Amino acid sequence: MKRIIACILALVMMILPLTACSKDSGDESYYSYYYEYEDVSDETDGEEEDETSSKDKTSSSNKGGTTSTGKDAGQSSSELLKKDFDLKGKTVTMAITEEDQYNTTSFKAMISAFQTKYGCKVKTHTLQFSGYNTQVSQRMSTGDPYDICYVHGNFFPAGPIAGCYADLTDAMNNASFKKQVDLSGINMEKTNKFLWDGKLYGVCDNNCAFPDIFYYNKALFQKAELEDPRTLYNNGQWTWAKVFEQGKEVTDASQNIYYLASFFVITQTYGKSSITVDDGKPVLNLKAPETVKALELIQKIYNGNDAIGEKMDGSDHTKSFIEGRNYVYFEESSKYPGLVAQVKKSMAFGKKVENLEIVPIPLIDEDGKQMSDAYPTGWYTSISAGNGSDPRIALAWAAFEATYKSTVKGSNEYDDEDQALIDKIMAGKTIPNRHGGFTTSSASTVTLHDPMIKKVRDGEDIAKVLDEYYPQYQACIDETVNQSK
Repeated sequence: MKRIIACILALVMMILPLTACSKDSGDESYYSYYYEYEDVSDETDGEEEDETSSKDKTSSSNKGGTTSTGKDAGQSSSELLKKDFDLKGKTVTMAITEEDQYNTTSFKAMISAFQTKYGCKVKTHTLQFSGYNTQVSQRMSTGDPYDICYVHGNFFPAGPIAGCYADLTDAMNNASFKKQVDLSGINMEKTNKFLWDGKLYGVCDNNCAFPDIFYYNKALFQKAELEDPRTLYNNGQWTWAKVFEQGKEVTDASQNIYYLASFFVITQTYGKSSITVDDGKPVLNLKAPETVKALELIQKIYNGNDAIGEKMDGSDHTKSFIEGRNYVYFEESSKYPGLVAQVKKSMAFGKKVENLEIVPIPLIDEDGKQMSDAYPTGWYTSISAGNGSDPRIALAWAAFEATYKSTVKGSNEYDDEDQALIDKIMAGKTIPNRHGGFTTSSASTVTLHDPMIKKVRDGEDIAKVLDEYYPQYQACIDETVNQSK
């Protein structure tokens, strides 16, 4: 009875604004740019199963039995820890989203390798990004929760507060389990971003996020006889001074030609995220000097006679880059597969993927000073477990993913050189963009961000903009924290 009540409460919590799952939620706002891409997968389908179509699940009336996923009906995660960890012959369920990284050859190869290692079968379930927490909670209410969940930074801490994710703390510290599974690949600094109320709800490896990078059209750079950004980077000469120098040389506002295409929203260029969670506590850095400097950089890119960035919203900046009206495009490294599909059809790139290049964002300012020792990334995404599942399964997957090296990849994935660059960035110190999602009944820290940045980008006074938005951010944090008490 307690289990049923807990599930009902979890579902109710997920319906509340705290989860930001409505049509105009922060989830959907964040995810909207994925829909501009066509299905770029050139691989065969993985082991994906409709949530209601499993034919080997035991009846819910089998209270003492074990389902095909290895879950013992009616037992808590702590009780499951007392049993031997053995996945042989069992089916593991994994909740993913529609994002490109889960639909690649290398990801499917990793699943296959995990199945071989543990003698199990993995069924992936694709959930909509918007409302992910709700879908995980609904699955939990059936008594057959997901074994592995990819919990995006925006889904945290709403999911743990609603009770739909398992506490991983005991499993992480279980001596018997640690003898069976090497957890040394878990990055504890990044993992600690998913602490809440003294409990751990997700774990991260080095590559738990995608670095923010510049994509650029190599053909345009060669035509304009500009120095190659990647060469400049390799030679230690890739700075914001160089970016503005190149930008001023090729930008022609009268012809709608700009150096940079992007709604440039990054605020952690100087090493501090505008909002984050440290040791389980939300921290608002909206007025920190580092945030203000990042906003000043955004203003300089887009305003004045020497502006090098085009003021566009939504998917317009992607279109402008693909059509060759912009030289550089700012986004997370995960957007590569979608861009590849469009580059292959674009005359501006000569329909050649080799003309789509990447380079890290400069972290040296115009005066030659180091801006930050932490590289900016998108949201961290942790590996978690549905509440009621054996948390060791999620940890085993996280440990496996942390050390797995793919030997195969699809035509829409990075080559070895580019992937090595991204791995190098992520192995160092990183700082996520706006970690955590906090809401009131009328706003969220996710949905507040873009309009705030837009005002700054369009030239409004930074101090006044921050004065306007700071109390709204704080109200979102306060209301969310109160929900967890």
